[in-house]
Amino acid sequence: MAEAKKGPLAARPEILLIEDDPQIRKVLKAILVAEDYRLYEATTANDGVAQAASRNPDLILLDLGLPDRDGIEVIREIRNWSQLPILILSARDREKGSGRSSMERTTVKREVAAPMHNAMTTIAMIENPGVRLRKPI
Repeated sequence: MAEAKKGPLAARPEILLIEDDPQIRKVLKAILVAEDYRLYEATTANDGVAQAASRNPDLILLDLGLPDRDGIEVIREIRNWSQLPILILSARDREKGSGRSSMERTTVKREVAAPMHNAMTTIAMIENPGVRLRKPI
């Protein structure tokens, strides 16, 4: 499968979120959409790989604990045909007994959104020196 070259990042960078936890997706969606990212969502590894191939996003946010396959397998499969940037999400710290993630909005913004913005800025600078994305998160 050939990877289409998009050139410099679009005004609204496209993010593919591959995450099965609805609460984490909800928090990430609220933050990323507010930061003007275009967000696509997949809840399984198979759907995520298919969307990565068809959409060719600027960045993938990937949960390692997906219901149908391990996230590491997803990375290996995508790496067979693409060098898309992939940031790994792992909410292994769960509230005792509830099964719910203890991920807070401030944690998501600090641990996911800011590094993602830095990665996107680096990509834009490599593809088009002198171009800067929005202000840092």
